[in-house]
Amino acid sequence: MKLKLLRSEHRKAEKERTERVRQENAARVPALAAEGQRRLEEKREQAAAMKSDMPADQEFVLVSGLPRSGTSLMMQMLRAGGMELMHDGKREADIDNPEGYWEWEDIKNLPKRPLLIEQAHGKATKVISALLPNLPPKHKYKIIFMTRPVQEVVASQWQMLEHKGTNPKTEHLETAQQKHALEILTVLRQHPRVSLLEVEYPALVRDPQAGANRIAEFLGNERLPQRQAMPAVVKPQLHRQRSA
Repeated sequence: MKLKLLRSEHRKAEKERTERVRQENAARVPALAAEGQRRLEEKREQAAAMKSDMPADQEFVLVSGLPRSGTSLMMQMLRAGGMELMHDGKREADIDNPEGYWEWEDIKNLPKRPLLIEQAHGKATKVISALLPNLPPKHKYKIIFMTRPVQEVVASQWQMLEHKGTNPKTEHLETAQQKHALEILTVLRQHPRVSLLEVEYPALVRDPQAGANRIAEFLGNERLPQRQAMPAVVKPQLHRQRSA
């Protein structure tokens, strides 16, 4: 009798376990289907990102450098000179950049979608130095690279983080930033598809006219029809972190 009872309870428990598994699997199906659809769409987007109708060897104007090296100022100068900027206005002006950042948020997707740079054809685009290796090799690039003493760069980065309420963990930041800047500049100086103009931020602040002349000579009057307006954009009082 006891054996029959045990068998009956075992069969009941087995049925309950089977039903529970069935229900769990049924509940998981929509999630699996949604995940499968998401991956399919992602693959389609990646495939589309690798296709382009734009002919090769188009020239793009980029502004680059380490964060807080003067890239926003350069974008403002190009805008004053009459060049259209590729930006979306998502990052608004603040205490650290009261004249605006002039950034294009989508450029952060460059590693996954290199050809999205083609959307910026004919416009100046800010691209942080860490993203430059992801530019598609089919095109040519005129790059204005902002340089600044690494001590000033790091001090400015610290101040920005403090304004955001973040305590920077940056014991070796100066060394890392200096190493990165030297490495990327070494590559750019030798790259066959890159024309490079290095602009030192402190020197630009000291003599905006000389800086504007170099930039206009590099990009050409056609791109900067209002070059005479460029020096007035520079505001020395915004050069707040200065090395000794």
